[in-house]
Amino acid sequence: MSETANVKDELIVELKKKKKPKFKAGSELASSVNRMSIDWDNELDEDLNSETLTISIHLTSEPGDD
Repeated sequence: MSETANVKDELIVELKKKKKPKFKAGSELASSVNRMSIDWDNELDEDLNSETLTISIHLTSEPGDD
């Protein structure tokens, strides 16, 4: 007979990116767009009895559409 334990599995990820804004005149405020893309994948491998969580974060600053 097998017994199961009440186990809590928790993962907390915190990211912080700090950047000083450059001074821009009023007409230049909309000249760039900040974009953020987050992809994640959760894989279960029953053969190896493991779980893999992959998180990708991509931050970009692109020229805006004028």
